Amino acid sequence: MAGAIPVQTQEDIVPPTPKPIGYRLAGVLLAPGVAATMHLVLTGPLGLSLEDGFGLMTVTLAPLVVGMVAWIAVMLLEQGLGKEKSRRIWMAVAFGALAASILAIVPADVTTGAKWGLVALFSAVAVVLIPTMAARGQKD
Repeated sequence: MAGAIPVQTQEDIVPPTPKPIGYRLAGVLLAPGVAATMHLVLTGPLGLSLEDGFGLMTVTLAPLVVGMVAWIAVMLLEQGLGKEKSRRIWMAVAFGALAASILAIVPADVTTGAKWGLVALFSAVAVVLIPTMAARGQKD
């Protein structure tokens, strides 16, 4: 059959669906955006002056580094202890770190509004990272 037109299949027309990136990677990538947004809202419309060293670059990069370290730590825990036990350990360590970071704000020499702003900033990042690192049944 010279000159016959080949038949196209659905695989030829429809591109394959992209692979999911996983909850943990999404959390690591979302946390800096949440932190930067909180920083801009606190210092912009609310007019709070945060402690020195809490500039936009620091506030954006710190959650990225913390998220990467948390992801690696959770993966190592899962390899050594199994998923359920590692999730319990992760939750305890994560909430302990959040409590320690909030308690470290108390003696800071800043206004009460700035202290509450930092508590809100730290809590917003924790709201993203803690559940995404403890995600069940999802790809890493």
